[in-house]
Amino acid sequence: MTLLEKHDGPSQLDPYAGSAAVLFPFHQVTFYASVRTERRPRLSRPCEQIADTLILIGLVTITCIALLLADDMI
Repeated sequence: MTLLEKHDGPSQLDPYAGSAAVLFPFHQVTFYASVRTERRPRLSRPCEQIADTLILIGLVTITCIALLLADDMI
């Protein structure tokens, strides 16, 4: 968005897109930890719940970004 809006400066959506991009690696790490510790349910279950929460937050963030972009283009 910053390249497209060079005359206006950085977009307000850039920080939101950055936060969504940061959520997915943390989701992958916690998901990997839950799979690797599958034989230890006391450790695997919290990692899985954290991974589920992170992916949902990331997907909601991306959906909100898409809606805000669509609103700006109308």
